[in-house]
Amino acid sequence: MPLPFLIAFLSMQAPSGALSFEKEKIQIVIAPGECTLKGNYYFKNNSSSPCGRTLYYPFALNDDLPFPDSVNVTDLDDGLAIPFHTSAKGITFDVSLLPFSTKTVAVEYHQRCSKKRFEYILTTTSRWQKPLKSAEFLISLPTELILDSISIPCDTISATSDGQQCLIRRAPFIPTEDLSITWRERE
Repeated sequence: MPLPFLIAFLSMQAPSGALSFEKEKIQIVIAPGECTLKGNYYFKNNSSSPCGRTLYYPFALNDDLPFPDSVNVTDLDDGLAIPFHTSAKGITFDVSLLPFSTKTVAVEYHQRCSKKRFEYILTTTSRWQKPLKSAEFLISLPTELILDSISIPCDTISATSDGQQCLIRRAPFIPTEDLSITWRERE
């Protein structure tokens, strides 16, 4: 059974409902034997007081998907790296917002995919107790790979000069399943 993936809060330092997870924009670049995920996560402080939380970001881990080789977390509003702590199944990091402000956090990681399969866990969005305003997923494959299956139907699939892209857009979005992608080599 895959581990919960999306961001889920561990502790709360502001009034209930002050911090909301508004939307996500995910880019997954598939290459032979590996994937890179670049995710932008948008948060909002809905209160007149500063708020902050420690966020837990678990990774889908199994025999075919080991812990990522590299992980970076960045506050895109100020361009600074956000320190994080590594656990056996994910990372934790702190996010702080001023009153009535927004913040964009980028998480980027590189993960080996020995079985031509990648998973991104979405169902933990329910822990925020409301749908995301929007979610966008862009999956890119090089020319030598072909998309076999994807658990959430693509809105558009297009050819690019160096491969293929699948775009998924949902608004509002409360996922009922995780994103699972499989591919094969072109013959």
